[in-house]
Amino acid sequence: MNKPLSLYFVRHGQTYLNKYEKMQGWADSPLTPEGTEIVKASGRGLADTEFVAAYSSDLHRTIATAELILKENKHGFGLTLEPRSEFRETFFGSFEGDASAMTWDRVAKKNGVCVES
Repeated sequence: MNKPLSLYFVRHGQTYLNKYEKMQGWADSPLTPEGTEIVKASGRGLADTEFVAAYSSDLHRTIATAELILKENKHGFGLTLEPRSEFRETFFGSFEGDASAMTWDRVAKKNGVCVES
């Protein structure tokens, strides 16, 4: 009988661009101390889960997140993280690093969406 496969998806911890509500896709900023602590707590919550593989995007924030989770894992010793560019978030182009609220407002107006303040 085949053993079922479970997939676990974890979003990266809070970064400084997240904290200051800036657009972040391929722009890479480090995890905040709070983001690091929340990731460690997630890792502790997954500590008994036996992973057979671990993947992340190739951005620093996702690699750091995955490594922190694996470090908390009781079965993670010897498991090699595989960063892949295919797992990157959406690229926001010239909006990268801009204020999120202003960006979404500009996008909505360009697409004829009424935005109330």
